[in-house]
Amino acid sequence: MDDLSYWLALHKASGIGPATFNQLFEHFPNPDVLLSSPEVLEELDLTPARKLAVQKAIQEPDWKAVEQELLWSETPENHILLLTHSQYPELLKQIHAPPPLLFVYARHGHKLMGCKSPVGGSPLCKLYPTI
Repeated sequence: MDDLSYWLALHKASGIGPATFNQLFEHFPNPDVLLSSPEVLEELDLTPARKLAVQKAIQEPDWKAVEQELLWSETPENHILLLTHSQYPELLKQIHAPPPLLFVYARHGHKLMGCKSPVGGSPLCKLYPTI
């Protein structure tokens, strides 16, 4: 299983918001470490409720939901961007607790970061931040 699948599994977990997700992402660049050794959670300063949410996500990931999101991303216009992706918007990275994942729809033939909407027109792409 690839890293994106693991991050999607954590993202789908109830009780893990952007701040907690980003803290996990910073501390564990390889999510398989977190999922294979849950005791490493002790290294983080998490509230008991957040720690419980992460533990539950690790023990009972929603692989069906992950599979659906990965299938969605197989369409050429659909993209899932992690916070570290080169095409993740720089200004969005600068806000407090930026969305850790973006689900992006870009019309065929348009660059992801060339996303612009003509005044009065329909957008050439849409960002779907997940919180």
